[in-house]
Amino acid sequence: MALKLNQFDTKTKQNTGIEQKLTNSLAQYLFPNTNFSIGIAYPNATIPEDLEENLDGMSLQFSSGTRMFFADNKNVRSSLYPNPSDGAAYPLPFTPCQSFHELKEVRVLIVDDVTGENGGVIAKNDARKLVGDCKGLIDRDFAISNNIQPRAFQFRLGIKPQKECPVMRIAKGTLAPTKLSRLGESSFSMSGKLTDGTLRSKIGYDMVLATSSFKGRKGEDAIKPGEYILSLHSDILIPALDVKNLLEKIWIRIQILNKI
Repeated sequence: MALKLNQFDTKTKQNTGIEQKLTNSLAQYLFPNTNFSIGIAYPNATIPEDLEENLDGMSLQFSSGTRMFFADNKNVRSSLYPNPSDGAAYPLPFTPCQSFHELKEVRVLIVDDVTGENGGVIAKNDARKLVGDCKGLIDRDFAISNNIQPRAFQFRLGIKPQKECPVMRIAKGTLAPTKLSRLGESSFSMSGKLTDGTLRSKIGYDMVLATSSFKGRKGEDAIKPGEYILSLHSDILIPALDVKNLLEKIWIRIQILNKI
């Protein structure tokens, strides 16, 4: 699945005839009805007026270095990042990835990786050791059942507005596989309906994510620690490279899980 972007010159407003393709990007999931183009900015030459609009009336929404991402919907960036500067700080929707996975009713535990706050599911000291700066866990069985290789990997994650998350959110980081089926086993959840055969009950979690993984919404608008049931889109960027360090951390976390 590839997102096609026509490239244009921001000074002349003319198409260059070059088409860029971004494979498995979150932009396709979060903004399926939006057309994008990409403009190239020139250091010491491009001025703000050059970026106001492209030749098709598209407006600047995101940027990454000298690459400017324009869209035919002026509300794209604000629906994801209320703060305009985050469109340049976190151009995450346009990161090409190896594979994409649309996941339904994912049971997620969000942990503040500084304080350990997690909605009271487990002790804060234990919760803080399960995560790190943009680092979290994925249940091994859940990964395999969703065609995700059970190894540590870098990810991009998009969440559309829904019942337990009324605003669009985006996250990034590294997930390592482990056994999460017993985590918080005193916390029991049910979803679906008995009448249509979709009733589900579950103990444990599919993912543990750090609050630091979520980008763009801060203060009162930031995601709160606790448990959520979410439908989301996860892109696998690349396998994590620092395998030895990650394995050591996974081993420590497994020991913590066995004590909870």
